[in-house]
Parts: sequence; structure tokens; C-alpha cells
Amino acid sequence: MAPNSGDSIVRFDDVAFSYNGAPVLENVSFGIDRLDFVSAVGPNGGGKTTLLKLMLGLVKPDKGSIRIFGRSPESARRRIGYVSQQFHFDALFPIRVIDVVLMGRLRGSIFGGHYRQADRKAALKALQEVDLGELRDRHISELSGGQRQRVLIARALATEPEMLLLDEPTAHVDVAAQEEFFKFLHQLNERLTVVIVTHDVAYVSSYVKSVLCINRKVVKHPTREITGDMICELYGGDVRHISHNHIEHPDSGSDGEHD
Repeated sequence: MAPNSGDSIVRFDDVAFSYNGAPVLENVSFGIDRLDFVSAVGPNGGGKTTLLKLMLGLVKPDKGSIRIFGRSPESARRRIGYVSQQFHFDALFPIRVIDVVLMGRLRGSIFGGHYRQADRKAALKALQEVDLGELRDRHISELSGGQRQRVLIARALATEPEMLLLDEPTAHVDVAAQEEFFKFLHQLNERLTVVIVTHDVAYVSSYVKSVLCINRKVVKHPTREITGDMICELYGGDVRHISHNHIEHPDSGSDGEHD
């Protein structure tokens, strides 16, 4: 059955989490619909990374419930593609682009120390989707920062996920590259739910349909409702907020720029 945008796939209900007794998230309740494109924003230390870990089932809440695709985060993890902020590698180690993407197929798919034909097929398909198929045998150290980021996305896509989580994916990308990056995510959003986490609200793409404002509490808004005053309150001071309105969603009805 084809997915529809009104089908909720993420549900947090009265969730709280703390580290060593220090509250990180409090009374968090929100939902994310299938095929939503969500940007989670907030200051450093506000709980964004913790929210991702809770969604992935890497940590458990102190109270409340979390359901991903109607199941526990641990049991739903295979349906999620995760793109970390950074990929650490030894520049002297001869790891190729295709080797990095194949890492996405590691979970229970290797038999006798070898990748299956289906694994290689999925990895090559993912590389084609991020427009890096011709670089599959290139050493990862020879790629630009933007290309490496696409390799990490291909690694996540190789898992054949239904939802994509990205942690600070534009941290080392210039504004022009950000524009192309969000266009690419918009294309993926035609078949995947996309959640992108960032502390930088200087760039808010209008491809984003919803915004999660996170600072111990979590409040979800349609992108069109986000104002400069709301961002200042979230960050506790003046923060530049720009909405780039190069498209309009059926559920959005405003455009403009807020500082």
C-alpha cells in the first residue's frame, strides 16, 4: 500500500531523559508523519543529539513512550538510515568509496566474510542515486567535503530505509552547496521521511515542511509559522533566521525573511 503523508511513523509521548540526574529532555510529546521533511533546531546542549539517540533506540527514556513505525525504537532501527556528522578515517588507509557504502550492509548481511550480490547491488544503486557512481573506486580521501557527505548518505540509503536521520549534514558545506544539498534531500523526500538535525538556523530551507524546536522541551511547528521572535526565544538571544522560499508546499501559505 502506498504511504500517505497523514500516516504517523514517529510518536513521542511524555518522554523525559537525563544524564547522571541532569535533565536533558522534559515532557516531550510530538509526532512525525510519513513523508514529512523535518528540521530539528536548537542550541548546543538543548537535546537534539539525545533525541536522535532515542529515536534510534541507542538510549532509553527515563519515562514516557516512544514508538517508531508502531514498534519500539530498537526493533524499528533497521528501517532507519542514519547519517552521522563526521566520518573518521585514516587518510593512508586505502578505503574506496564503494567500501564505505557497503558498510551500510553490514548488519547481519555478511556470510563467510563476503558481501552478497544483493549487498553490492544495493550499494551501487545508492551511489547512483547520490550521483557518485563514477567515483565508486576512488579513494575516499580524494573526495571533497560535499562528496564525502554524499557518500555517507549513500551508505545510509544502501540499508534501503524508510526514514533518513541526518546529524548536522551541512556543518562543513558552503551556502551554494547547501542549496543543492536541500534540493537533493527534497528528491529523497518523495519516497523517504527526512529528519535533519542542526544547531544553525541561519539557513532554513523551504523544502523543510516542519520544524522541531528543541531546548529541553520540544515543540513542532509548520515551517511557515517560524518567526524571528520564536527563534530568539529558543536560543535565548538574537539569532539570524532566513527562510529561503524557492518552493511552496501544499500546506504552506507564507513566505518571507526573518532576522
